[in-house]
Amino acid sequence: MRAWPFDFPLFLAIYYALEGWMDRRRTTMRYLSVLLATLLFSAPALSGQCPVLMKQVDSQMESADLDASTRAEVEKLRAKGESLHKAGKHGESERMLRQAIEKMDAAVEQAAGT
Repeated sequence: MRAWPFDFPLFLAIYYALEGWMDRRRTTMRYLSVLLATLLFSAPALSGQCPVLMKQVDSQMESADLDASTRAEVEKLRAKGESLHKAGKHGESERMLRQAIEKMDAAVEQAAGT
């Protein structure tokens, strides 16, 4: 007479198969949680520098003594950079803002040299 109402080796096979499946599932969950944590903590480092560059342009415009035409060009480039940033085109926005900073730097160097 059997003590178990089912075939014991079949039960063990099913148990160990499920146990292996659970181990694979736990491992997959660990990998996914590490991936998610990596993405969350690296997002600020990988984000665009548009807001920082806009603040830099603003602070340099306040402190720099620029002529009217250069100031108008820089303001135009800054406005274009901000609109590109809002449109989600961060690469182009950064390029415009860096160009505005370069124009201001060149104008300040030219004014200091003369």
